[in-house]
Amino acid sequence: MYIRIIGVIFISLILPGCSDNNRTNEIDAQVAVQFRTAMNINDISTLVNNIQLPFTMTEQQWDSADDGIGYILGARKVTRIESKQQLVPFLQTIVPLISIDGEQGHFISVSEYDDLKIELADSVEEWRNLKTYLFKRGEADVEHIILLGIQARSHKIKAIYMN
Repeated sequence: MYIRIIGVIFISLILPGCSDNNRTNEIDAQVAVQFRTAMNINDISTLVNNIQLPFTMTEQQWDSADDGIGYILGARKVTRIESKQQLVPFLQTIVPLISIDGEQGHFISVSEYDDLKIELADSVEEWRNLKTYLFKRGEADVEHIILLGIQARSHKIKAIYMN
């Protein structure tokens, strides 16, 4: 009798939590795809509505390798946007230059951040608090990627990394 009661309590407390977590992951995945689509069609309004301020954009450049064969990561530019008045002109400038491949983003768990320690560099702690999705931006001599960091509570983009 007591075991049955404990089992019912366990199921009623644990299963709804799992369902909420799955629902949250679905929402974040949808936000990532919606953001990708808006980027590709230069939909500034949708982008603005899906960004959480303050917002950080990290642009990683590529340089030729010292031996002249291949490429290495070059200069990094970090832009922090504090207000909507700063955000709109920033997006109007940068969005036409970005194209994102792929239909779905690949979810990157915190345990996989070691694979991105060069890309995330000194911002790893900020990214640990975000749900991260990886999209490819095309491949040529180097693999271009974009990472979208989504804030769990608001389900909005808080940070972007692109190379």
